[in-house]
Amino acid sequence: MATDINIIKSFYKKMILKGSNWFYNNLSIRWKLLIPFFILSIISIALLLSTALQQQFLLIRMHEGQILKNGYRQFINEIKYKEAFALTLAEVLAQDKNIQEYFAKRQRSELLSYIEPIFINLKKRHTVDQLHFHTPPATSFLRVHMPNVFNDDLSSHRFTVSDVFKKNTPISGVEKGKGGIGIRGVVPIFYKGKLTGTMEVGLSFDNLINQIYKDKTYLKAAIYNFDNRALLVCKTDTMEVFFPQSDPVRWKTLNDEQPYYTITGKKAVGLLVGIIKNYSGDTIAILELTYDRTPTLASIKQNKITMTVIYVSFLLFLVVLIWWISTLLINPLKNIISEAEKIASGELNRKIKIVSNDEIGRLAKSLNIMIDSLIEAHRRRIGQEKMIQEEELKTLGAISARLAHEIRNPLTVVGGFAKRLNNET
Repeated sequence: MATDINIIKSFYKKMILKGSNWFYNNLSIRWKLLIPFFILSIISIALLLSTALQQQFLLIRMHEGQILKNGYRQFINEIKYKEAFALTLAEVLAQDKNIQEYFAKRQRSELLSYIEPIFINLKKRHTVDQLHFHTPPATSFLRVHMPNVFNDDLSSHRFTVSDVFKKNTPISGVEKGKGGIGIRGVVPIFYKGKLTGTMEVGLSFDNLINQIYKDKTYLKAAIYNFDNRALLVCKTDTMEVFFPQSDPVRWKTLNDEQPYYTITGKKAVGLLVGIIKNYSGDTIAILELTYDRTPTLASIKQNKITMTVIYVSFLLFLVVLIWWISTLLINPLKNIISEAEKIASGELNRKIKIVSNDEIGRLAKSLNIMIDSLIEAHRRRIGQEKMIQEEELKTLGAISARLAHEIRNPLTVVGGFAKRLNNET
């Protein structure tokens, strides 16, 4: 069975090879030039188009990644700026004599009445969300933004407050409190040279991300609480695309502690996930930045169409060019073939016109030399034939003369005898 299959394969292989040879041998030179060139051109253009589009995609992806990374860096830098701003604002307020006195005497109502208008103005002008006073070692005395909640111990989670009491120096950082995750600036308050407590100015992330990305409509941002994987802390007003908390991209970022960039093709969205660390250096939240790739993909699609049209037009131009070049090559060959056929029919007085000094011109010149040689050979042949004919005629004449002489002698003798006999009678 295997032998039969091999025989059949060998038969078909030979038939295909024979058919290919027959097809190739019966093609004109024009098509022998055009077909390989056309195939190679299609392959080359396909490779060029694919490479160009791939390079374009990589450059665009790098550009999109840079946009998202710059957005993340801007957010981190903005946090540092807001920390400095909150700290400076807290230091200015801590120098207020009335605040120092009311707080030192633990006059909560008077302190609230005095500072509440200030807080409202700061919230309106500088998006300050929290004003908080603490007593040692880290106990809430007054939350201006939540005046009914106080006397709770903060030492277990508000390390900025604890460290200010320990070091007597201003401290800033990101921390989570009852109001959620925020940017804190905590400073000590002194009254008559004695430390009476601390005051905190807090800014929320909600206002922060809207301020940062309000002019960057191509970027959308969301912050997730790291302690609770399902809790969305805040987002930009235009943020519509959310990714599930179980997304491995997010947790890869947390493990590597580096921003991670990827592209989600199904939703045409570029995604960057970065970590936000608190004052203690622990990961407290996750920032997700998304970049809508819809305009980019539309641009890539249009570029594909444009480049395809350009390459196809170029291919057609090359085909026309090769057709024209092959015509320039083939027409002189056709003329040579036509003249050669006429010469073969006996018109030896014809000459092939030499129109160039290339290989075709040298071919025509060689054919003309060959024609001259044929004419000369023909002339020599005719001369030789004449000479042979003349020699044959001479030989025939000599033979005829000799034969006549040989015949004439016996006849003379016979005539003499006859004449003698006649006289005798």
